[in-house]
Amino acid sequence: MKWFTSCLTNRKQYTVLQNLESEPECVTYGVPQGSVLGPLSFLIYVNDIQYAITNAKIKLLANDTNLFFHSKDTVKLFTLANAGMLQLFEWFKANKLSLNVDKTCYTVFGPNYKKDMALTLHINGKAIQNVNCCKYLGIMIDNDLKWKTHMDHIYNKVIKFVSIFYKIHVTIF
Repeated sequence: MKWFTSCLTNRKQYTVLQNLESEPECVTYGVPQGSVLGPLSFLIYVNDIQYAITNAKIKLLANDTNLFFHSKDTVKLFTLANAGMLQLFEWFKANKLSLNVDKTCYTVFGPNYKKDMALTLHINGKAIQNVNCCKYLGIMIDNDLKWKTHMDHIYNKVIKFVSIFYKIHVTIF
């Protein structure tokens, strides 16, 4: 346990810009990035996030957090989601973490949702971007659940290599 404590205490950091260095400052919280213990420390640190929101399913993958709310009533859905976002923001604040709202987005799945509805999702007073498609575990999921976006994404990745495979095929035979 001493090695774990020594990894997280008495740490200092400084900034270098061109040839100028700032004075070293003590780091009083956080997980050192790039260290062997970094990922494990982060997982231990955020382990209780599952209890932060009472009305959603939370799924974590590395440093990505995904929330899933459900309701047949769109207005109720947004009410639940905004309440959940408030709970999440309070958990982040209590744990001295920040959320990059610019990288945060949401998608509403289902036939009854109309994007022109005057419903928005917020965290800490900032609107979260509503997108037609989101990436989840490497899969592009569109709000219509039609898979066209994912298939186009895969097609565009594969098409780059088709000529390479053709050349390999030609040279082999």
